[in-house]
Amino acid sequence: MSVYHSEKADYLNLSLKSVWTDQTRKPDQIVLVEDGALGKDLLQTIAEWKGILKDKLVIIVNEKNLGLTKSLNKGIQFCTSELIARMDSDDISVPDRFEKEVDFLMNHPDIMVVGGDIQEFNSNNEYLSVRKHPRTNEEILHSIYKANPLAHSTVMIRRELFDKGNLYDEQYRKNQDLNLWFRTLKAGYKIANLDEILLYFRRDDEMFRRRSRKSAFLEFRIYMKGIYSLYGLFNYYYIYPITRLCFRLMPNKLMKKVYESNVRKMVTNTNYEDSGK
Repeated sequence: MSVYHSEKADYLNLSLKSVWTDQTRKPDQIVLVEDGALGKDLLQTIAEWKGILKDKLVIIVNEKNLGLTKSLNKGIQFCTSELIARMDSDDISVPDRFEKEVDFLMNHPDIMVVGGDIQEFNSNNEYLSVRKHPRTNEEILHSIYKANPLAHSTVMIRRELFDKGNLYDEQYRKNQDLNLWFRTLKAGYKIANLDEILLYFRRDDEMFRRRSRKSAFLEFRIYMKGIYSLYGLFNYYYIYPITRLCFRLMPNKLMKKVYESNVRKMVTNTNYEDSGK
């Protein structure tokens, strides 16, 4: 997990509570990267959790903000387990997330990365949509060119992947996970998703404001390179990243409306369900 100055202490507290206090299978350690100088509230929250977790909480301090990609690679170096779970500092893991992911990987030694579905919610703690993901490696291979097949905050990864040199590519400050999934599949490793909600994903207006034109073109570049590496030059799959780029270049208000409508689902063939709550 990485945290930086603009994040909220209350959100970080809930995230840490969800991966420790509430978990049926507690992690052997939690590696937290402080990505640059943090405010008083965040530092106080981290200090309180250090008092609770003692040596199980490993804190890595970046003197300046390095960004998520470099922070993740730095944090991986301090992970001692064979299985490494990812988490964002404003999301909430369900209580049996780790138990289910560990069991799955133990029973499926051919799978290198496993993730799951997410329940979106807003700042008022209202449930929005459930975002589902392709289940099998075959389904992922036939959908990654449309949309990211994994929710980054839900994944558990075998350390073996990183030990073989497959770290996050530091030329990408965002969408570093999508690039890693393309490279993982290209290397012949398998990926899967559980048919379970593993995470409550915080979705608010700030999420749309953070999506710049620069990051849109960066995402487009990752898709185009990834499609070429997996499927070659001559196929129709390139139409999907072109469509995504047009969507990402819309004004934020319009992009939000499209995101919340059925249009995105139809274009990407991503399975969204209304929570009904």
